[in-house]
Amino acid sequence: MIKILRRFIFIMKKTSKKVIGLTASALIAVSLLAACGNSSSASKSDSKTISNLKISFIPSKNPDDITTATKPIANILKSELKKQGYTVKNIDTSVGTNYQAVGEGLDAGSVDVGYGMSATTYAMYQDGSTPLLMATRKGLSNDGSDSAKYWNEHKPTTKTDKEVTSYRSLIIAGNSPMGKKLAKEANDGTLTWKDLNDAKWGLESTSSAAGYMYPSQWLTENFKHSIRDLKNTVTMDSYDSAMAQLASGQIDVMP
Repeated sequence: MIKILRRFIFIMKKTSKKVIGLTASALIAVSLLAACGNSSSASKSDSKTISNLKISFIPSKNPDDITTATKPIANILKSELKKQGYTVKNIDTSVGTNYQAVGEGLDAGSVDVGYGMSATTYAMYQDGSTPLLMATRKGLSNDGSDSAKYWNEHKPTTKTDKEVTSYRSLIIAGNSPMGKKLAKEANDGTLTWKDLNDAKWGLESTSSAAGYMYPSQWLTENFKHSIRDLKNTVTMDSYDSAMAQLASGQIDVMP
């Protein structure tokens, strides 16, 4: 088990002061929406007009679900930003094909705001972006242990009330014969590089912390190999897709 640095919630491309002011206001409008209810409208002299604001979300779950869930954001932002002196004609929301795509969009200027980027993805594209807000999350009931056996013996894993600034990368074995073999070996403490290398792995993009970078670090620390040494890997388009393939036996293991 490997802990991962906290995620950045909003990352903004480095650009003009006008867009900096806009994205900062957009950030406030989303994260502090309740507090904005009694704010007064800005004066006409302070008003700015933005033709198009482009927001891209990382594919942390099924892209269609993200698209559906974020549909109301455009109207909410337009309404709240208007109170702060901004007239936004159009807001485009999209879901990146992977974490790296969102970073590349910020770097190239085709995206104004990236939502949910990991610290590692930000590190790769920090020259073209600026972090505006970071978030904590609820801890997990098994968070105190790095033992796979402990996690498997203390089901279900539940959220706690404790706020944490990190999250874990969990390597999950599926229901295939090889997946069951790996699960038993993990519980017994007898995992070998040979068996891990014989398994079919479903991986996220190379810029994903939980789905690629930290599992690679775990392999290096425990087996003196990196994730690039695995001979049988496929790249998943989302965690939902990976879980579906894991459950059906199309892949044996996934981080």
